[in-house]
Amino acid sequence: WRNKNMEKSVEVIAAAIILNNNKDKILLIKRKDKLWGDSWSIPGGHVEFGEKIIDSLKRELKEELDLYIISSEFFDLEEIILKNKHMISFDYLVIANENIEINDEIDSAEWIEFNKLPNVDHKLSNQILNKLKKII
Repeated sequence: WRNKNMEKSVEVIAAAIILNNNKDKILLIKRKDKLWGDSWSIPGGHVEFGEKIIDSLKRELKEELDLYIISSEFFDLEEIILKNKHMISFDYLVIANENIEINDEIDSAEWIEFNKLPNVDHKLSNQILNKLKKII
């Protein structure tokens, strides 16, 4: 949570590892705020006070990608510490249709085949990649 009276705090994030219905592609985005520079990452956003994490995820995916979720389940928990940020990310595995429409927070979004991931500059952790390999 963010405390406006404190200079530094921990942010709670809801994020999605989004697979297409065939489970052979993953949806990655480039953010306009450049949190990850020019690298691809998974979509997600801040959990608002009083909001359930899964509800936050659904809201963020609808706002940012106009995404229709076929199914979702909790997948993993990541702790991300950057120079000026400390985030706890609740990552969900989401199956969705491939029709998306990005909003103004997203620079670009692309469905990437798993076999092409090694050639893509992305911010997926080894922890996430190893778990994905087991289910794909």
